[in-house]
Amino acid sequence: HSFLAGVRCLHQYRDFLNRKDEINVDLNADKMKKYQGQLEKSDFVSEADALNMFFDLSLNANQSNIVANEEELVSTAKEMGFPLVLKTAVEDVYHKSELSGVYLNIDTEEKLRSSYKELQEKLPGNALLAKMVQSEGVEMIVGMTTDQQLGPMVTIGFGGYYAEAMNDAITLMPPFSKEMAKNALSKLKMKTLLEGYRGSKPADLDAFAEFASRFSVIAVELSNQVCEIDLNPVILGNDNCIAVDALISLHQQNK
Repeated sequence: HSFLAGVRCLHQYRDFLNRKDEINVDLNADKMKKYQGQLEKSDFVSEADALNMFFDLSLNANQSNIVANEEELVSTAKEMGFPLVLKTAVEDVYHKSELSGVYLNIDTEEKLRSSYKELQEKLPGNALLAKMVQSEGVEMIVGMTTDQQLGPMVTIGFGGYYAEAMNDAITLMPPFSKEMAKNALSKLKMKTLLEGYRGSKPADLDAFAEFASRFSVIAVELSNQVCEIDLNPVILGNDNCIAVDALISLHQQNK
């Protein structure tokens, strides 16, 4: 078995070298260096920092702000404009919605203040404020894990609440091209949901494949600092694709 696994790895590596030239993703080397340095020194990455980093690296992610008090909350909301989403930004709280730490579709200052007060009673501490992404579309997942033999691996598939229940995803060795991502999507069991199901418009598979390919390049670049990335959900609409949640685990967190 180990011999066959070794041969398979060599074949995968050969394919990986062959396709490196096909991948057409430009990354800003200075920005990448900056984030590699920051992550090297960090022992925790907040969701807001993760989303803003991906946005800065030209991956379509929902920009977020951390607020420490009600005054900051209101002034930040005025700058961003309604509707907004408010979440807890307390460290080590990973399943925010299960702890009632997420408030959606906040469209007035009054609602914002009352949601914030409620949140502080349950989970006191920093809060995250982001633009509300209209969630018409399919919830997808794009993630990176680290395999001890193969290094970084990228998984793409159906996400949101159903990610674990349905387990309909495909794992690829990064980096990979847009075409490879599109080809992987066609192998998903529930791909009909992406093709326009029961009168809904078909999802923008090109946008998602481009997003996944770009993510795969970023994941490789950050793989010395980061052992796991979870973008879930990535909302895939009929003309766009945007990550609304992000979780990053660092190698040094697991030491």
